[in-house]
Amino acid sequence: MITSLGDIVEQHAETFPDKAAIIQEGASWTYRDLRDLSRRAAQGLLNAGVEQQNRVAFLDRSSREYFPFLFGAGLINAVTVAVNWRLAAPEMEYILNNAGARVLLIGEEFLGHLAQMNLPSTTTVIVLGDPGDTGYPTWDEWVNSFEPEFPNIDVAPEDICYQLYTSGTTGLPKGVEISNRNLFGMLPDSGMLPNSGVEWSFDSDSVNLVSMPLFHIAGSGWGVCAFFFGGTNVILRDVDPVEILRLIDTERITNILLVPAVLQFI
Repeated sequence: MITSLGDIVEQHAETFPDKAAIIQEGASWTYRDLRDLSRRAAQGLLNAGVEQQNRVAFLDRSSREYFPFLFGAGLINAVTVAVNWRLAAPEMEYILNNAGARVLLIGEEFLGHLAQMNLPSTTTVIVLGDPGDTGYPTWDEWVNSFEPEFPNIDVAPEDICYQLYTSGTTGLPKGVEISNRNLFGMLPDSGMLPNSGVEWSFDSDSVNLVSMPLFHIAGSGWGVCAFFFGGTNVILRDVDPVEILRLIDTERITNILLVPAVLQFI
Protein backbone atom coordinates (compact mmCIF):
# COMPACT_ATOMS: atom_id res chain seq x y z
CA MET A 1 0.00 0.00 0.00
CA ILE A 2 1.28 3.47 -0.90
CA THR A 3 1.32 5.72 2.17
CA SER A 4 4.08 8.21 1.27
CA LEU A 5 5.53 9.91 -1.78
CA GLY A 6 8.58 7.67 -1.83
CA ASP A 7 6.38 4.57 -1.92
CA ILE A 8 5.10 5.61 -5.35
CA VAL A 9 8.39 5.21 -7.21
CA GLU A 10 9.45 2.15 -5.23
CA GLN A 11 6.22 0.25 -5.88
CA HIS A 12 5.73 1.16 -9.53
CA ALA A 13 9.37 0.53 -10.46
CA GLU A 14 8.74 -3.06 -9.43
CA THR A 15 5.33 -3.35 -11.11
CA PHE A 16 5.94 -1.27 -14.27
CA PRO A 17 9.75 -0.95 -14.58
CA ASP A 18 9.80 -0.23 -18.33
CA LYS A 19 6.61 1.82 -18.50
CA ALA A 20 6.92 5.53 -19.32
CA ALA A 21 6.50 7.55 -16.14
CA ILE A 22 7.36 11.04 -17.44
CA ILE A 23 7.41 12.52 -20.94
CA GLN A 24 8.57 16.05 -21.72
CA GLU A 25 9.54 17.52 -25.08
CA GLY A 26 10.05 14.10 -26.63
CA ALA A 27 12.23 12.71 -23.83
CA SER A 28 10.94 10.11 -21.39
CA TRP A 29 11.84 8.35 -18.18
CA THR A 30 10.54 4.92 -17.23
CA TYR A 31 9.44 4.10 -13.72
CA ARG A 32 12.78 2.37 -13.20
CA ASP A 33 14.57 5.55 -14.35
CA LEU A 34 12.40 7.67 -12.06
CA ARG A 35 13.06 5.43 -9.05
CA ASP A 36 16.81 5.43 -9.63
CA LEU A 37 16.94 9.20 -10.10
CA SER A 38 14.81 9.66 -6.99
CA ARG A 39 17.13 7.45 -4.97
CA ARG A 40 20.17 9.34 -6.28
CA ALA A 41 18.50 12.63 -5.34
CA ALA A 42 17.72 11.22 -1.89
CA GLN A 43 21.38 10.32 -1.37
CA GLY A 44 22.41 13.76 -2.61
CA LEU A 45 20.08 15.46 -0.16
CA LEU A 46 21.40 13.33 2.70
CA ASN A 47 24.94 14.23 1.65
CA ALA A 48 23.94 17.91 1.79
CA GLY A 49 22.94 17.47 5.43
CA VAL A 50 19.19 17.37 4.89
CA GLU A 51 17.43 15.71 7.82
CA GLN A 52 13.89 14.45 8.28
CA GLN A 53 11.26 17.19 7.85
CA ASN A 54 13.86 19.71 6.64
CA ARG A 55 12.70 21.79 3.68
CA VAL A 56 14.22 21.66 0.20
CA ALA A 57 13.13 24.00 -2.59
CA PHE A 58 12.51 24.03 -6.33
CA LEU A 59 12.48 27.25 -8.39
CA ASP A 60 11.92 26.90 -12.12
CA ARG A 61 9.24 26.59 -14.73
CA SER A 62 7.74 23.13 -15.08
CA SER A 63 10.50 20.59 -15.70
CA ARG A 64 10.58 16.84 -15.34
CA GLU A 65 13.51 17.01 -12.91
CA TYR A 66 11.12 18.35 -10.28
CA PHE A 67 9.59 14.93 -9.72
CA PRO A 68 12.71 12.88 -8.85
CA PHE A 69 13.67 15.81 -6.60
CA LEU A 70 10.22 15.60 -4.96
CA PHE A 71 10.28 11.82 -4.62
CA GLY A 72 13.91 11.88 -3.46
CA ALA A 73 12.92 14.27 -0.69
CA GLY A 74 9.98 12.00 0.10
CA LEU A 75 12.26 8.97 0.44
CA ILE A 76 14.21 10.68 3.25
CA ASN A 77 11.13 12.28 4.85
CA ALA A 78 12.08 15.79 3.78
CA VAL A 79 9.59 18.42 2.61
CA THR A 80 9.53 19.99 -0.85
CA VAL A 81 8.74 23.68 -1.38
CA ALA A 82 8.05 24.72 -4.98
CA VAL A 83 8.47 28.49 -5.30
CA ASN A 84 6.34 30.64 -7.59
CA TRP A 85 8.77 31.65 -10.35
CA ARG A 86 6.59 34.64 -11.27
CA LEU A 87 7.50 36.45 -8.04
CA ALA A 88 10.13 39.15 -7.66
CA ALA A 89 13.44 38.26 -6.01
CA PRO A 90 12.53 39.74 -2.57
CA GLU A 91 9.33 37.66 -2.48
CA MET A 92 11.22 34.52 -3.47
CA GLU A 93 13.79 35.28 -0.78
CA TYR A 94 11.07 35.61 1.84
CA ILE A 95 9.55 32.22 0.98
CA LEU A 96 12.90 30.41 0.90
CA ASN A 97 13.93 31.90 4.23
CA ASN A 98 10.52 31.36 5.80
CA ALA A 99 10.72 27.70 4.82
CA GLY A 100 14.35 27.44 5.90
CA ALA A 101 15.20 25.62 2.67
CA ARG A 102 18.47 23.71 3.00
CA VAL A 103 18.82 22.86 -0.70
CA LEU A 104 17.66 24.80 -3.76
CA LEU A 105 17.16 23.33 -7.24
CA ILE A 106 16.92 26.34 -9.54
CA GLY A 107 16.56 26.93 -13.27
CA GLU A 108 19.30 28.88 -15.03
CA GLU A 109 16.73 31.53 -15.98
CA PHE A 110 16.43 32.53 -12.31
CA LEU A 111 20.10 32.75 -11.35
CA GLY A 112 19.83 36.53 -11.66
CA HIS A 113 17.11 36.47 -9.01
CA LEU A 114 19.26 34.24 -6.81
CA ALA A 115 22.12 36.74 -6.99
CA GLN A 116 19.84 39.30 -5.32
CA MET A 117 18.92 37.04 -2.40
CA ASN A 118 20.40 36.44 1.03
CA LEU A 119 19.62 32.82 1.98
CA PRO A 120 21.41 31.90 5.21
CA SER A 121 19.71 28.49 5.50
CA THR A 122 20.45 27.38 1.94
CA THR A 123 23.79 25.57 1.84
CA THR A 124 23.49 23.72 -1.48
CA VAL A 125 22.38 25.07 -4.87
CA ILE A 126 21.89 22.89 -7.96
CA VAL A 127 21.17 24.36 -11.40
CA LEU A 128 18.87 23.12 -14.13
CA GLY A 129 20.67 24.23 -17.28
CA ASP A 130 23.84 26.30 -17.53
CA PRO A 131 25.23 27.49 -14.18
CA GLY A 132 27.54 29.98 -15.91
CA ASP A 133 30.40 31.09 -13.69
CA THR A 134 28.51 30.53 -10.43
CA GLY A 135 30.39 27.34 -9.58
CA TYR A 136 27.15 25.53 -8.78
CA PRO A 137 26.76 21.97 -10.12
CA THR A 138 24.21 21.14 -12.76
CA TRP A 139 21.39 18.74 -11.96
CA ASP A 140 23.01 16.01 -14.07
CA GLU A 141 26.40 16.47 -12.40
CA TRP A 142 24.88 16.47 -8.94
CA VAL A 143 22.39 13.64 -9.23
CA ASN A 144 24.73 11.31 -11.12
CA SER A 145 27.46 11.68 -8.50
CA PHE A 146 25.41 9.50 -6.11
CA GLU A 147 24.44 5.84 -6.24
CA PRO A 148 20.77 4.82 -6.47
CA GLU A 149 20.70 3.26 -3.02
CA PHE A 150 17.45 3.01 -1.09
CA PRO A 151 17.80 5.25 2.00
CA ASN A 152 15.64 3.01 4.22
CA ILE A 153 14.13 5.83 6.29
CA ASP A 154 10.73 5.38 7.92
CA VAL A 155 8.07 7.81 6.71
CA ALA A 156 4.63 8.06 8.31
CA PRO A 157 1.36 9.07 6.62
CA GLU A 158 1.14 12.00 9.07
CA ASP A 159 4.57 13.37 8.10
CA ILE A 160 4.62 16.57 6.03
CA CYS A 161 5.67 16.06 2.40
CA TYR A 162 4.70 19.35 0.70
CA GLN A 163 4.82 22.97 1.79
CA LEU A 164 2.89 25.17 -0.60
CA TYR A 165 2.61 28.95 -0.27
CA THR A 166 -0.45 31.15 -0.58
CA SER A 167 -0.42 34.11 -2.94
CA GLY A 168 -0.17 36.58 -0.07
CA THR A 169 -2.98 38.84 -1.27
CA THR A 170 -3.63 40.15 2.26
CA GLY A 171 -0.03 40.10 3.46
CA LEU A 172 3.03 37.93 3.11
CA PRO A 173 2.64 34.44 1.58
CA LYS A 174 1.87 31.78 4.16
CA GLY A 175 3.21 28.24 4.15
CA VAL A 176 0.59 25.49 3.94
CA GLU A 177 1.81 22.12 5.21
CA ILE A 178 0.44 19.03 3.48
CA SER A 179 1.02 15.56 4.88
CA ASN A 180 1.16 12.33 2.92
CA ARG A 181 -2.28 11.52 4.31
CA ASN A 182 -3.64 14.92 3.24
CA LEU A 183 -2.27 14.49 -0.26
CA PHE A 184 -3.44 10.94 -0.89
CA GLY A 185 -6.69 11.40 1.00
CA MET A 186 -8.14 13.35 -1.93
CA LEU A 187 -7.72 10.33 -4.21
CA PRO A 188 -10.56 7.82 -4.55
CA ASP A 189 -9.43 4.27 -3.74
CA SER A 190 -6.27 5.47 -1.99
CA GLY A 191 -7.39 3.83 1.24
CA MET A 192 -6.25 6.90 3.18
CA LEU A 193 -9.72 8.35 3.81
CA PRO A 194 -13.27 7.07 3.35
CA ASN A 195 -14.16 6.97 -0.33
CA SER A 196 -15.89 10.21 -1.32
CA GLY A 197 -17.74 8.61 -4.21
CA VAL A 198 -15.91 10.84 -6.69
CA GLU A 199 -14.67 9.07 -9.82
CA TRP A 200 -11.39 10.47 -11.14
CA SER A 201 -10.88 7.81 -13.81
CA PHE A 202 -7.16 7.27 -13.14
CA ASP A 203 -5.50 3.91 -13.62
CA SER A 204 -2.17 2.56 -14.84
CA ASP A 205 -3.19 3.20 -18.47
CA SER A 206 -3.86 6.90 -17.86
CA VAL A 207 -1.84 9.49 -19.79
CA ASN A 208 -2.06 12.68 -17.76
CA LEU A 209 -1.18 16.19 -18.95
CA VAL A 210 0.47 18.37 -16.29
CA SER A 211 -0.02 21.85 -17.75
CA MET A 212 -0.44 24.02 -14.65
CA PRO A 213 2.66 25.41 -12.84
CA LEU A 214 4.35 23.00 -10.45
CA PHE A 215 4.26 25.51 -7.58
CA HIS A 216 0.47 25.07 -7.64
CA ILE A 217 -1.36 21.99 -6.36
CA ALA A 218 -3.10 21.84 -9.76
CA GLY A 219 0.33 21.23 -11.27
CA SER A 220 2.50 19.12 -8.99
CA GLY A 221 -0.41 17.62 -7.06
CA TRP A 222 -2.19 16.68 -10.27
CA GLY A 223 0.97 14.94 -11.45
CA VAL A 224 1.18 12.94 -8.23
CA CYS A 225 -2.41 11.75 -8.84
CA ALA A 226 -1.34 9.95 -12.02
CA PHE A 227 1.87 8.64 -10.46
CA PHE A 228 -0.12 7.20 -7.55
CA PHE A 229 -1.98 4.91 -9.96
CA GLY A 230 1.06 4.08 -12.12
CA GLY A 231 0.02 6.30 -15.03
CA THR A 232 2.16 8.40 -17.37
CA ASN A 233 2.63 12.15 -16.92
CA VAL A 234 3.27 14.47 -19.86
CA ILE A 235 4.87 17.69 -18.58
CA LEU A 236 4.23 21.03 -20.28
CA ARG A 237 6.89 23.62 -19.41
CA ASP A 238 4.58 26.63 -19.80
CA VAL A 239 0.82 27.02 -20.15
CA ASP A 240 0.28 27.18 -23.92
CA PRO A 241 -3.22 26.54 -25.32
CA VAL A 242 -1.90 25.54 -28.76
CA GLU A 243 0.60 23.10 -27.26
CA ILE A 244 -2.07 21.68 -24.94
CA LEU A 245 -4.25 20.83 -27.94
CA ARG A 246 -1.28 19.34 -29.82
CA LEU A 247 -0.28 17.14 -26.90
CA ILE A 248 -3.85 15.94 -26.35
CA ASP A 249 -3.70 14.61 -29.90
CA THR A 250 -0.11 13.35 -30.19
CA GLU A 251 0.24 11.85 -26.70
CA ARG A 252 -3.35 10.56 -26.53
CA ILE A 253 -4.03 12.38 -23.27
CA THR A 254 -6.73 10.77 -21.12
CA ASN A 255 -6.68 13.12 -18.09
CA ILE A 256 -6.15 16.86 -17.79
CA LEU A 257 -6.81 19.59 -15.23
CA LEU A 258 -7.26 23.14 -16.54
CA VAL A 259 -8.33 26.33 -14.80
CA PRO A 260 -11.19 28.37 -16.34
CA ALA A 261 -8.86 31.06 -17.76
CA VAL A 262 -6.97 28.47 -19.82
CA LEU A 263 -10.21 26.86 -20.99
CA GLN A 264 -11.36 30.24 -22.27
CA PHE A 265 -8.19 30.57 -24.37
CA ILE A 266 -8.76 27.10 -25.80
